[in-house]
Amino acid sequence: VHTSVRVPPARREAPPYEVPTVFLSSTPPPAGNSCAVSFDYRQAVRMALSHLISRGHREITIFTSIHNIDVTEEIRAGARALFADRGLEYWPSRFLNIARAVEEGNEAAQAAVDAHFARHPGLTAVAAAGTWATVHAAASLRRRGLDYPRDVSLVAIGGLYAMEESRPDLTRVDLGAPQLADAVVRALLNERMDQSRTLLLPSFLPGGSTRSLARAPSGGPAARPELLELSSSGASAPAALPPASRLTARARCSRSSCCRGCGNRWPAST
Repeated sequence: VHTSVRVPPARREAPPYEVPTVFLSSTPPPAGNSCAVSFDYRQAVRMALSHLISRGHREITIFTSIHNIDVTEEIRAGARALFADRGLEYWPSRFLNIARAVEEGNEAAQAAVDAHFARHPGLTAVAAAGTWATVHAAASLRRRGLDYPRDVSLVAIGGLYAMEESRPDLTRVDLGAPQLADAVVRALLNERMDQSRTLLLPSFLPGGSTRSLARAPSGGPAARPELLELSSSGASAPAALPPASRLTARARCSRSSCCRGCGNRWPAST
């Protein structure tokens, strides 16, 4: 059962499935004779954001084109938790799910992303989860005469088949698709249908689509995302950083267009 199918909550009276069933979902299977295997989206977004924060970015937006509501909430929760760990403020308005817009067609998706960038002109980085989130983020930047990493840093989370040939240098978080297939086959062969869940740890792959801001905040050492691993409690150990009030340097800009010195981008009228 694919992750795009939302699994209903488990019910005690639900009879077991007639055949062994593997859900590609991080939610508990709803009945017996089944198990679940999933990418660890919560950890993946933590890796992406950890990298961007370590490079001095604070004005970060998160795009997703994933339809599954549970997965979207995992991504949102992972982002919120990481910002809290670092003493930074999480802005819900900077989270954008374009899944429905993608269903309506390219024009609707482009309009949604363009409008989001217009509402947040000071953004310096994008973490995009899903193929279409990455594609439309990059396309929107090009339409505005911008590119990555020169103007905006971009980290892609999974789903890169549509961009691997044109931009193989993307900084990305690999969710582990080959491991997913292996885990499913092992579960079926071993008949491990005990309603258990298996989360596959992602891996961080540095590339050339992000840059450090000229004025990176000073303070304690930032976590290296490629070393960010789950602790025994399921949470990642945060790195110590100074309070958010000392980290954001975008309040005043004397330039008339793009302030490359501090990494902030402002419309010409500002």
